[in-house]
Amino acid sequence: MDDEVEKVKNDMEKKKILAILPNNQELQGNIYNVKLYSSDREGVDWLYSGLEGNLALIVDFQAKTKYICIYDPTNYEKVFQYELYNGFEKCFEELAPEFRCFEIESGFIGLQFDNQGETEDFERTLKKISAMKNIFTKTYF
Repeated sequence: MDDEVEKVKNDMEKKKILAILPNNQELQGNIYNVKLYSSDREGVDWLYSGLEGNLALIVDFQAKTKYICIYDPTNYEKVFQYELYNGFEKCFEELAPEFRCFEIESGFIGLQFDNQGETEDFERTLKKISAMKNIFTKTYF
């Protein structure tokens, strides 16, 4: 029963995020509950940023780019956004079954997922959109 309740809640969260996206942006895959961490260049000590919420993969057809975004689950304000660079999926590293990180200019960003299934689903979607050719052919008026 808990899985069913969680799925309904996740679907509602997804619909709310879809409702706030501009016409030129599209949500890819599901949304995932995460906590955001950061680390310095050595990547040894991880600090909780205080940010947590709904992680989403967003394609922006107007800007011709892709982002990972975290939305606050109470007011759906975007609290974190990072543009995905070419080959990002290859640099998205596993540090623990439910923890992934990627390098930024000043260090590393870590994402703590609720469970391993969500982590794996996110990675599948990330690889899928990274492999897509001509993703930016959609036009908006």
